[in-house]
Amino acid sequence: MTVKPHLSTDQEQAFKDRIAAGPTEDDLAAGISVMHGKDYQRILENEFGKIYCLNGVYELLHRLGYSWLMPRPQHEMADPQAQEDFKKALESRSKRSRPSIRTNASRSGTKTKRASANKARSHGSGLPKAPVRVP
Repeated sequence: MTVKPHLSTDQEQAFKDRIAAGPTEDDLAAGISVMHGKDYQRILENEFGKIYCLNGVYELLHRLGYSWLMPRPQHEMADPQAQEDFKKALESRSKRSRPSIRTNASRSGTKTKRASANKARSHGSGLPKAPVRVP
């Protein structure tokens, strides 16, 4: 069964252009700096007069070539040069510690005794203990 798309080819292109434009001034004033599925659903209804369920919005985005993955958003007032200067200053102030070398076989961080070869393990059944081979 084939479902007829809600948007015409021209409307799909206009929607793609709208997505590429990003949040509008009204969106930014409302505190929206990163668009989500609900935001695209609202755009489709308000600007194109088409009602989509949220899953339909994601299917439309997929069909138009968009994916779920996106880079982490960057604040509009972020200063890349100041960030680089901060990283350089931080590197010069931090001391590199030497890697610790473990001297015992334990990886738990606490001191433990090695098992004695004379001791046998019991399985709690009350039966005589069977000898256990210790490497």
